Amino acid sequence: MARKIIIDTDPGQDDAVAILLALASPELDVLGLSVVAGNVPLALTELNARKICELAGRADLPVYAGCDAPLMRKLVTAEEVHGKSGLDGVELPAPVMQLQPQHAVDFIIDTLRREPPKTVSLVPVGPLTNIATAFDRAPDIIERVQEIVLMGGAYFEVGNITPPPSSTFSSIPRPPISSSDPAPI
Repeated sequence: MARKIIIDTDPGQDDAVAILLALASPELDVLGLSVVAGNVPLALTELNARKICELAGRADLPVYAGCDAPLMRKLVTAEEVHGKSGLDGVELPAPVMQLQPQHAVDFIIDTLRREPPKTVSLVPVGPLTNIATAFDRAPDIIERVQEIVLMGGAYFEVGNITPPPSSTFSSIPRPPISSSDPAPI
């Protein structure tokens, strides 16, 4: 049986590849895309998500626009990396598929409440604003999530470049495991 997932995304070039791979995998049942502002503003990320779905032959997949800015700071985008459209470097046709009328946060909440507990994984590959908002609005859904598989990264480094154990840092702060394990950043 395929694993049910919700991809929470801010489609620039990196997310486009992740979405295409997920949609091509027989091991995954993508229930929908919840879109957030990040690499580019929300109007472009939701447009890019629909273009990617159509490129993958999945115009049936629901796409929901979510939060248009971070919760506690001004939106900082990454056009210098992904281009003004977020997908610069390739010209994809304007999508025919429509954006869903429901807000992405409500889609996440409703899906987690509708599906049996611990059967849906959240896959945020962009800012966590939609996920945080859903958890804040509906704390009962937190225990219903099977797992969260997220794309994290380094701010000033080029990935895990130090020998163990510090190369095992995750994006989520944690206490040191041993006295030789450095404290989280």
